[in-house]
Amino acid sequence: MSAGLSTKQQYSRIYNRLQALRRELHKVGVGTIYTKRKLVYSTHNDSPDGGFNISYTWTYASNGECAGFAYIYLVRAGVTERFGWQQPAGSFEQGIAAIKSYFGRTV
Repeated sequence: MSAGLSTKQQYSRIYNRLQALRRELHKVGVGTIYTKRKLVYSTHNDSPDGGFNISYTWTYASNGECAGFAYIYLVRAGVTERFGWQQPAGSFEQGIAAIKSYFGRTV
């Protein structure tokens, strides 16, 4: 948790983290677009049935601290899964691995 972050600092952290994820996904051939504090699947790629978006939410405590949580909404074969903190589909890292395996280029 972080105490006393301004909104500008929060948005800056989100932007930096999403840009790092964008570069990581680009290395395995997954095209993404950054828009309004979200990272979304670039639809010009090969998969017409599926996509994802990665977004952050912030939670504020009564003592002034705040925490950011990343979520992944993944749609494949008509099924929607949500990855992230306390999500039944799995952790955020499992969601990134699923994106890489489903949308990434095969070698």
